[in-house]
Amino acid sequence: MPARDVAIYSPRSVHWYERGDSRGGGAERQMMLLARALAARSTRVAHVVLQPRDPVPLPPELDLVIRAPESDGGSLVGGLREAMRVWRALAAADARVTIVRMATPALGVAGAWCRLRRRRLVFSSANDSDFTEAASLGLPKRLLYRLGLRLANAVVVQSGDQVRLAREALPRLREVVAIPSFCELPGEDGASAAEPDAFLWIGRLTAVKDPQRFLDLAAALPDARFVLVPVPPSAAPVDSSEVREAARDLPNLTVSDPLPHRELMRLVARAAAIVNTSSVEGMPNVFLEAWARGVPVLTLRCDPDGVVAARGLGVAADGSWERFLAGARELWDTRQDRAELSRRTRAYVEEVHSIEAVAARWAEVLERVAR
Repeated sequence: MPARDVAIYSPRSVHWYERGDSRGGGAERQMMLLARALAARSTRVAHVVLQPRDPVPLPPELDLVIRAPESDGGSLVGGLREAMRVWRALAAADARVTIVRMATPALGVAGAWCRLRRRRLVFSSANDSDFTEAASLGLPKRLLYRLGLRLANAVVVQSGDQVRLAREALPRLREVVAIPSFCELPGEDGASAAEPDAFLWIGRLTAVKDPQRFLDLAAALPDARFVLVPVPPSAAPVDSSEVREAARDLPNLTVSDPLPHRELMRLVARAAAIVNTSSVEGMPNVFLEAWARGVPVLTLRCDPDGVVAARGLGVAADGSWERFLAGARELWDTRQDRAELSRRTRAYVEEVHSIEAVAARWAEVLERVAR
């Protein structure tokens, strides 16, 4: 009999289990929130992570299963070593249902382990690119990832848009279900008394995130203030030095050093809007964190399921630079008079993305898969 009900494989979620103020990623944070929410419902959960430096106390039904450090997997020997480390971690977790987050060759290893042990596998998507750009993994890793998708008993995505993408990429998937992302509602300290003072861009400095468009926006609105906060790691054609060099000619733009989550949330609470210029997204965590604090978003291209436009949660430009620029002017000019907008954003998060609501959806899917 399995030792646990659910295992979650997301090694880099470790940052969200360490004392102090975390700098972990959004996808990894979602899996930490899922682990805690399921444990709160008396589900026995093992979260497979890397070794934490100074772990926080855990609820009774949640255990951390520590896997060996990640191998680069660049060679045949390295790939086999990494596969064995994934296998051993899943065996140590020993769960009836295993959840794997994001496009990773570990999904194929998990699929083989679950098939051999007669267990169940769920893939949790973090981004549209999980179904559109998996080729970036390289052929061997891509084949393992695709194998895992085919072996998965269910694929959980973040939006109806991703349901369509998943079905188009792999029509034979057994089950694809949309479950919204979690958002922790802020406490009394989550709403800043300071008035909105800047447009805020938070993200990895990669080509797909397109930070240059944020710099272009700052140049087009010299009377507004802009703050760019890079999130490490920045593994792509855009690096921090290039952005900082370009920002020197923009006196209204500040490029921050990377910040821990708590400090980021203070900036979010007093933002005129959260700006997104990415070409590919899932449901950005920072959207949810902004809406929970009554802050709108300004998005150039990405609007999952059209929710920004449909629910009046900010401005969605649908790829139009003119609409993006006009929306920025409007949000800046009305930043001190947005009580109704803030009411809408908070109501939306409480209705759709609360811990209780999302955990109930996950529990339903996991129970069905386990049967």
